[in-house]
Amino acid sequence: LSVILMLIQQCRFVRKKFDESGSPVETELTIQEYYKIQYNLSIKYPELPCIAAGRKNKPTYIPVEVRYNS
Repeated sequence: LSVILMLIQQCRFVRKKFDESGSPVETELTIQEYYKIQYNLSIKYPELPCIAAGRKNKPTYIPVEVRYNS
Protein backbone atom coordinates (compact mmCIF):
# COMPACT_ATOMS: atom_id res chain seq x y z
CA LEU A 1 0.00 0.00 0.00
CA SER A 2 1.04 3.55 -0.56
CA VAL A 3 -0.54 6.79 0.57
CA ILE A 4 -1.51 9.22 -2.15
CA LEU A 5 -0.94 12.74 -0.95
CA MET A 6 -3.95 14.16 -2.72
CA LEU A 7 -7.21 15.42 -1.36
CA ILE A 8 -9.98 12.90 -1.80
CA GLN A 9 -11.88 15.35 -4.01
CA GLN A 10 -8.85 15.55 -6.34
CA CYS A 11 -8.64 11.78 -6.85
CA ARG A 12 -10.56 10.99 -10.02
CA PHE A 13 -11.00 7.89 -12.08
CA VAL A 14 -12.99 6.69 -15.06
CA ARG A 15 -15.81 4.29 -14.28
CA LYS A 16 -16.82 2.01 -17.12
CA LYS A 17 -20.32 0.58 -17.20
CA PHE A 18 -22.39 -0.92 -19.97
CA ASP A 19 -25.73 0.40 -21.17
CA GLU A 20 -28.76 -1.71 -22.12
CA SER A 21 -27.35 -2.36 -25.60
CA GLY A 22 -24.02 -3.57 -24.19
CA SER A 23 -22.08 -0.48 -25.26
CA PRO A 24 -19.47 0.78 -22.79
CA VAL A 25 -20.18 4.13 -21.14
CA GLU A 26 -17.30 5.89 -19.38
CA THR A 27 -17.92 8.45 -16.65
CA GLU A 28 -15.29 10.42 -14.75
CA LEU A 29 -16.00 10.43 -11.00
CA THR A 30 -14.35 11.77 -7.89
CA ILE A 31 -13.85 9.37 -5.00
CA GLN A 32 -16.54 11.28 -3.08
CA GLU A 33 -19.04 10.79 -5.91
CA TYR A 34 -18.19 7.11 -6.27
CA TYR A 35 -18.63 6.30 -2.57
CA LYS A 36 -21.95 8.18 -2.51
CA ILE A 37 -23.27 6.35 -5.59
CA GLN A 38 -21.84 2.90 -4.82
CA TYR A 39 -22.18 2.72 -1.03
CA ASN A 40 -24.48 5.67 -0.13
CA LEU A 41 -21.62 6.94 2.03
CA SER A 42 -20.84 10.62 2.40
CA ILE A 43 -17.18 11.45 2.88
CA LYS A 44 -16.92 13.70 5.94
CA TYR A 45 -13.21 14.53 5.73
CA PRO A 46 -12.30 15.28 2.10
CA GLU A 47 -9.08 16.95 3.26
CA LEU A 48 -7.65 13.55 4.25
CA PRO A 49 -5.63 11.57 1.69
CA CYS A 50 -6.54 8.36 -0.09
CA ILE A 51 -4.79 5.03 0.21
CA ALA A 52 -3.91 3.54 -3.16
CA ALA A 53 -4.14 -0.25 -3.15
CA GLY A 54 -3.82 -2.73 -5.96
CA ARG A 55 -1.97 -2.36 -9.23
CA LYS A 56 0.19 0.66 -9.89
CA ASN A 57 -1.39 1.30 -13.30
CA LYS A 58 -4.96 0.85 -11.95
CA PRO A 59 -5.05 1.62 -8.22
CA THR A 60 -8.08 1.27 -5.98
CA TYR A 61 -8.50 4.47 -3.99
CA ILE A 62 -9.73 4.07 -0.41
CA PRO A 63 -10.41 7.16 1.67
CA VAL A 64 -8.53 7.01 4.98
CA GLU A 65 -11.73 7.65 6.96
CA VAL A 66 -13.43 4.65 5.31
CA ARG A 67 -10.49 2.36 6.02
CA TYR A 68 -10.23 3.22 9.69
CA ASN A 69 -13.95 3.51 10.44
CA SER A 70 -14.90 0.14 8.97
